[in-house]
Amino acid sequence: QKGYPEIALSIYETAEAEQPRMNFDYQKALVYGELGDIKKMYGMYVDMVARNPGYQRTVEDLLARALDEDTDERNKEYLKEQIIRKIQEDGSQNLNQLLAFVYIKEENYRAAFLQLKALEKRKETNKAEIFNLGNVAAKNKDYDQAIRIFDYMIEAGPENPFYENALVMRLKAKTLALDAEVTSGKDAYVNLKKEYLLVLNQIRGNRLVAGLGMDLVDIEAFKLDEPDTAIVRLRQWIKSAYLGQEAIAELKIKLGDVLLYAGDRWEAILFYAQAEKAFEQSPIGQEAKFKRARAAYFVGDFKWALGIFDALKASTSKLIANDALHYALLINNNMALHSTTTA
Repeated sequence: QKGYPEIALSIYETAEAEQPRMNFDYQKALVYGELGDIKKMYGMYVDMVARNPGYQRTVEDLLARALDEDTDERNKEYLKEQIIRKIQEDGSQNLNQLLAFVYIKEENYRAAFLQLKALEKRKETNKAEIFNLGNVAAKNKDYDQAIRIFDYMIEAGPENPFYENALVMRLKAKTLALDAEVTSGKDAYVNLKKEYLLVLNQIRGNRLVAGLGMDLVDIEAFKLDEPDTAIVRLRQWIKSAYLGQEAIAELKIKLGDVLLYAGDRWEAILFYAQAEKAFEQSPIGQEAKFKRARAAYFVGDFKWALGIFDALKASTSKLIANDALHYALLINNNMALHSTTTA
């Protein structure tokens, strides 16, 4: 605490020499960090997990911060070398998981997948970790690797508890990958629509239908310019008995979006209003309210829209509050009377 890390380190080492049963690895690792000896710090972290698997979560938290701040690739390579060397010595499951964690931190999802897959085959990890890795890869826009991971989950068969989730997430990753391609043609979306219909048939009755269905109608209405097909499909799903009230409200908002796109403003506002009324104080209701105001804005009903945007500036959803503020300022700035009558 007084700023003498070298002395602190020698004291910890003296204590361990005099009392071999004592262990100050954690404290020494922090001191090495203070001294800027990152390689020794990493080595100490690896030794901690090798000696006591109970340290794994603590070490992962420490490494998460250290790896974010460390810009020297040589240090990171040294860390991986140390973990691999220890794995070769004792084959510890915790060290394998630590290596996968490091790969994920450096966004090397292919290497992390290979590591977790090897662990799973030895019954040393579960499919939940692999499925979560697929989600992380998709979230970080490594869609190709995410699709490979979800394919692996699907190949495990319907008895795998993540089977249906993997079917859904694979399609979402494939859609995002296609949207990211500037050269994506209509034929690609036609084929993607066929895949959506196959999967929706497979997971019929599952709560995942609503989310996947909304992705499908986005493709039909906005990518394939088939709003009428999307509207019929949404109306059918809204009448479904097995979907919860939240899912139905979200489907009504999506139906409003498609109706607005098709030019039916009044019916769009009606469905937005229904979703808002069902969940008035929730983010779903606030989203519906925002979209109802925006529909009015699009057709020039600025005063009515402004009243709602002003109310939504206090929304619990930061995104909706920011968007409402944007529209409120836009309307106020352009409707205010000029202070001069000169043209």
